[in-house]
Amino acid sequence: MTVSWTYEKHLSSVKAPVIADGTVYLGFHDEVSAFVALDAATGTEQWRTKLGDGSAVGFPDAAAAVVDDLVLAPFGDHLFAFDRENGEIQWERQFEDEIDASTIVDGVAYLVIRGSGALVALDSKTGETMWEQSIGAWADGAVAVSENRVYAVATTADETGAVVALDATTGEKQWQYTSSHRLAGTPAVAKGTVYASDARGVHAISSEDGSRRWRFEGQPIKDHEWGNFSYDGSAPAVANGTVYTGAADERVYALDADSGEKRWEFWTWNNVTGEPVVTDDAVYVGSEDSLIYALDVEGGTRYWEFDTTGRIRGTGGAVVDGRLYISTFSDGLYVLEEA
Repeated sequence: MTVSWTYEKHLSSVKAPVIADGTVYLGFHDEVSAFVALDAATGTEQWRTKLGDGSAVGFPDAAAAVVDDLVLAPFGDHLFAFDRENGEIQWERQFEDEIDASTIVDGVAYLVIRGSGALVALDSKTGETMWEQSIGAWADGAVAVSENRVYAVATTADETGAVVALDATTGEKQWQYTSSHRLAGTPAVAKGTVYASDARGVHAISSEDGSRRWRFEGQPIKDHEWGNFSYDGSAPAVANGTVYTGAADERVYALDADSGEKRWEFWTWNNVTGEPVVTDDAVYVGSEDSLIYALDVEGGTRYWEFDTTGRIRGTGGAVVDGRLYISTFSDGLYVLEEA
């Protein structure tokens, strides 16, 4: 494994970069906040749009999303729509609190407002609100959209975790699943099941009525694990009948998607909050121990590991044209490829 190129800016370390049509789109904050488009093969900057200092525009702590000729990018409580060709701002919205990444389906952008616990549907071309619905006291992560339903993770007023299903057209609540533990990040949906992770494992929930199908819990979280920076897990990833997730017990798990039975586990040196990225042959996952691991998708055997020297927290990554793109807490963006 070799480093193809890096982009050493103060990026969001908790959200993956977005790659589309040979271009990487991401926001950063050094002296000022800015959004850039980079050549995915070389890292050459194609355009840069400056947005102002931190007092005017917040930190870009969420991923961008591409739709048609626009790229939508959150910066704190602002959402910008940039022209993909030249970076010109097409529209801008400001919300009452920080927002998370947009999930765009059929021209509608769905996103959560973190501090108010609201889920909003916007027209991606204009930024106009189509509907807004409260889903909890706090919300975090991008949403999943499947078969005209929106699935979001929230925290309730009594600090329990919840997965909420809404009608994608109207915002009407369909059901709510609750857990005594706070849930992590973005849910995943596959074959009539919603998968949501917490620090200990995974919940599998019926997409039809919100009933539990199974629950997997990993190793107990021990008091002696003081080296952990937090007690969080990762969002789940689902591929080929297997659920992959990271947990606060410092492990990556592969589970049977139908039964929740453990297929394999891999131990790292700290919390695994990096959402797994799955290809036909490998699972790529980042840990708060600063390492990126490449694991055999079938058995969890380690192919290689790479030390970024910066924590990898909450971010997934992307594999495009044989390159792995992944953000870190202090080192910016790494682009890796097989030697």
